Amino acid sequence: MSEVEVVRESIKMERVDIMEAIESVKELPTGLKLVNVRGTNGSGKSTIPLQMLANDREAYMLTLEGKDVATVFPSYGWLALGKYRNAAGGLDTVRTTDDMKRILQLCNQLPFNILMEGILASTVYSTYSELLQKYEKVNPFRKAGVMSIVNDMDVVKARIMKRNGGKQIKFEQVESKWRTVKKNVQKFKDDGLASWETSNQEIAKEETLDWFFKELEVNMKDA
Repeated sequence: MSEVEVVRESIKMERVDIMEAIESVKELPTGLKLVNVRGTNGSGKSTIPLQMLANDREAYMLTLEGKDVATVFPSYGWLALGKYRNAAGGLDTVRTTDDMKRILQLCNQLPFNILMEGILASTVYSTYSELLQKYEKVNPFRKAGVMSIVNDMDVVKARIMKRNGGKQIKFEQVESKWRTVKKNVQKFKDDGLASWETSNQEIAKEETLDWFFKELEVNMKDA
């Protein structure tokens, strides 16, 4: 059973309408973050929200018009756009860019740090750069950052092969994504966003959250 399946089977989450959740908010705290985590297949980016989900028994789903749109980890003070009930989670469960923007606009009104991650969005540059810059300008209470996980390709390949049970895939496509993720680190930085490259290849799964929060502390210290 995969990590996603274990988490999905072990936690029965409540569902809360996002509009009702927004209505109950009186004030937003300062120092909130909006973090776009990027990486190739096998980079371990989804392990961050999955570890929050596995360790937070208070986790619940936010719904919009009856559909699950975001996952909240209140014990950590975070939420992630999308849901994590199958292998392709997070932003990969949000159908369109317009849907993503609408969900983000609503989640931005909640007193949680926001995590955005997904394999399809990891190579998109301009849409996310413009979006993150916009949120920093209109939200003095929320700092945006782009964390790009760039591991050695042999590590990426080994992780993918292990996850796929040894099944071969087109690694040239993975390598292309790897190059794009790495290249865009500086492009986001040039746009004035907190943007950095990191690696988790020496980090054990159970150490993922400590590592993640330390990365934010070091690279988004002005938030």
